[in-house]
Amino acid sequence: MGHSREHKAQSRARILELAAGRIRQEGLGVSIAELMQAAGLTHGGFYKHFDARDELVVEALRRAVAHNAATYAEHGGESLGLAGYLRGYISRTHRDGTGEGCALAALAAEVARADEPTRSVFTQGVRAALSRVRAMLGRSDDRAEMRAMLIVSAAVGAVTLARAVNDAALSDALVSGVRRALLALETE
Repeated sequence: MGHSREHKAQSRARILELAAGRIRQEGLGVSIAELMQAAGLTHGGFYKHFDARDELVVEALRRAVAHNAATYAEHGGESLGLAGYLRGYISRTHRDGTGEGCALAALAAEVARADEPTRSVFTQGVRAALSRVRAMLGRSDDRAEMRAMLIVSAAVGAVTLARAVNDAALSDALVSGVRRALLALETE
């Protein structure tokens, strides 16, 4: 690969990495001009890497969803166990780390109103999350499927709501209460 092609590939990767964090932090409406400036590139240079803004959003979301799986693996994957997973996911640290956290919790409401390619990537992320939780449950029957749906929905919902409210005590209560409730379900 020539220097210019390699440089272009590195620049594209840098843009996507920044965009993945920014969409988790700011939403899908991230500013292209600000993103390119943060990448050390010109606004006009954007079109050397992407045909359209929508392409960037889909690719950045794909990267953000992949980040979910990578974070899970970094923290121990299935060996973490459901209790460890829930303690890490439904936590103040995750709630407060929007730009580094789960794309599902950061973008669920916004993606519901997005275009089909964006929703398709998000759907893949939801399926992957459900699969990870099912694996932690150690079963693949209908009951495990329903429990996985409940756990993922409650975990994502708790983090999303805890981020959205302007009452710190309520935010903390959502995080700790939902985590405790899901951990109690694990013992049933």
